[in-house]
Amino acid sequence: MVEARAKRYNVRADQIRCRTARSYAKAYLVHSRKPSGYRCRDYGRETKIEFRCSKGTRTLFAIRR
Repeated sequence: MVEARAKRYNVRADQIRCRTARSYAKAYLVHSRKPSGYRCRDYGRETKIEFRCSKGTRTLFAIRR
């Protein structure tokens, strides 16, 4: 669980350490700074997924709570 801009998010990661995924997610949510080498996509209001970043098989995304 990560808090950013007065909202809570569940962070899910695949092939990344949890600690790393949380720090990447917080940096992206607060500063819109994507992790080095990752391609990120923002999602609109029609879904609870806030964003998704991927680099090969490494993936992380945040879900609004």
